[in-house]
Amino acid sequence: MKLLVVDDEPVILHGIMRIIERGNTPFTEVVGAADGIDALQLLERFRPDLMITDLHMPELNGLELIHEVQSRRYCDRFIILTGYDDFEYARQAIRYRVIDYLLKPIHKEELLNLLVRTAQSIEKERAAAGKLDLLKLKEHILYNSPFDEQFVSPDELKAMLPYPHIGLLAGCAEPESLPAFLACVNRLAAELEAGFGLNGKAVVLHSRQLGQAVVLINSASAISEAQLSGIRGKLLASGDPRLHKLGIGFSQREHAAGKLRELYNEAIAAAIVSRYAQGEIMAVFDQHELGIEEGLNRLHRLVEERLQRWESPEQIRQDIARWWAEGAPDAGSGAGGGVAGGAGASRVAGDTGAAVGAGSGDARVAGSAWSNGGAGDAADVGDVDSNGIAGDTRAVEAAGASFRRDHRPLLVCIAVYLHHIGSSLEKIAGPQAAAELFQNSERLEGDALAALWSQVLQAVHRTDAKHSTQHTMDKIIGYVEANYKQDLSLDLLSEHVQVHPNYISILFKKEKGTTFLHYLHSFRIHKAKELMSQFPDWPLDAIAEQVGYANPRHFYKVFKKYEHQTPGQFRIASKRD
Repeated sequence: MKLLVVDDEPVILHGIMRIIERGNTPFTEVVGAADGIDALQLLERFRPDLMITDLHMPELNGLELIHEVQSRRYCDRFIILTGYDDFEYARQAIRYRVIDYLLKPIHKEELLNLLVRTAQSIEKERAAAGKLDLLKLKEHILYNSPFDEQFVSPDELKAMLPYPHIGLLAGCAEPESLPAFLACVNRLAAELEAGFGLNGKAVVLHSRQLGQAVVLINSASAISEAQLSGIRGKLLASGDPRLHKLGIGFSQREHAAGKLRELYNEAIAAAIVSRYAQGEIMAVFDQHELGIEEGLNRLHRLVEERLQRWESPEQIRQDIARWWAEGAPDAGSGAGGGVAGGAGASRVAGDTGAAVGAGSGDARVAGSAWSNGGAGDAADVGDVDSNGIAGDTRAVEAAGASFRRDHRPLLVCIAVYLHHIGSSLEKIAGPQAAAELFQNSERLEGDALAALWSQVLQAVHRTDAKHSTQHTMDKIIGYVEANYKQDLSLDLLSEHVQVHPNYISILFKKEKGTTFLHYLHSFRIHKAKELMSQFPDWPLDAIAEQVGYANPRHFYKVFKKYEHQTPGQFRIASKRD
């Protein structure tokens, strides 16, 4: 750990540094500054974990220095040095998040003991922060919780994922298969991280409620074909037959920290191709041809619109035709989704016209994700009347021609959407029918797609009907308000109320006009304000813990975001009132 000592008396400064250097403390890098101005100059290139500063110094006193350092975010842990005459002044400083104070003259054992306690506290905070970082990544990737609602700034995200290349390995598992898959990916992550040395990391995020495990890989260089082949080999060599029933997908990009959810959708798309289309244990998304996100967003909007009414088969067919046609990219744009494989993995590319089975052990599935045969067709398909019959015969033929193309990209989008709502093609159509849809994707007619679309809407309707909205919300709110002190997550809440985590998110948006996280933070801050008013002498760190924030710094950040003032400022204002 790093330590900065600031004192304008050279004898005291060098004496403190000598004690620390000889004291065998966790602070192995110790730097001294002659005064506050010198300290600010040093802090431009040296970022300590802790700063010890004298209270009385020329030009810039200790509290002024702390205020400036905090505002520049150079350091957020401080110990002050003071004389007996400043005792009350020092006590006030603790309210401004100064960890502790030392009275001059400095006693060696007192100093060393304080440093050991502080180092232990820093380690504990780091462990809690690391756990919180993983939870934030999990909530964002698996449950689509925006980073800004989790108070993750771009700088913090960069600190979480410091390397330029990001990859996601994802697999969808039934409950009985998840333990085997989780054990396997934990071993994979450990081996990958060991192979990276100091130039990368691999962490596992999993949800039993989703039947989902994800390996998030952040590395200095992209995962190579040889490494992908090794991952595939380890999956095959696991010896557990349950793993061979899974679909496993991988996607990676450079500088994609802000697009983790897109990477996740791509990895799930690859897993679906792996499971239904190719029979391979793993498929890899081709990052050079994108189009999944656009289609998924359009599909989510379409489902929300259609949930307001039941539709006839003719209307459903018309929906599918129009949606497929309107999704066409501009001519020559090359938009589309793809999956690529290395060393025996399946490969699904966005190259229009590529042949199926383009190499030994390397199958390629043709077709741009949103291709419909030309932009002109898109305008005509919208003229289909309520009976599904077009006034322009050529428009019907064009739409029919688009339906007779390879519909695998469309099926992938529908399957990923079903995954988002806790369902699957197998659940709504049966395992054999799901596989046949992909195997016959080039020969699917509009009626078959319309039937599938009808099944998707019925699955969503069944989910709505299964859970009484008001009763479910009452259970959710009751659980949150009774357990807000705990480390609550969508996973834990889902397990308690027996509702899919993504459905909980949908309910909050629908019934409360906000997100689960926003509601949880609001309730916790409300309780914190009550405690500060009732117990004005309680330490703020204790209040943070009482309302569910194990990391006090996270509590301060959330409080200021919601109340536009710090907890200390709120407490002072409350006393005046």
